[in-house]
Amino acid sequence: EAVARAARERSEQERETPLPRRRTRANARAFSAVNVSVAVGDQVAAGDTVAVIEAMKMESSISAPVAGTVESIAAAPGALLEPGDLILEIRPAGRAASPEAAS
Repeated sequence: EAVARAARERSEQERETPLPRRRTRANARAFSAVNVSVAVGDQVAAGDTVAVIEAMKMESSISAPVAGTVESIAAAPGALLEPGDLILEIRPAGRAASPEAAS
């Protein structure tokens, strides 16, 4: 009888224990900028690694899509980013600097 009662109480406690919080979609898709390996003014070639991001404890390299000059860096190291957020801007080789970059 005492063993059965203890088992019932334990079962009731387990049912009352809240489940762990689930990650929201927004949190599950977020990632952080681990390292931006270039500086404003640096020349990069298409395919050069310009940054590394981390998502779910896995690091991924971000490559320059074009050859050119790094015009600005928007992501601070460790910043929480969402898909589509700007990490840095590259002015393609052969294009004039934008008026904003010149000032």
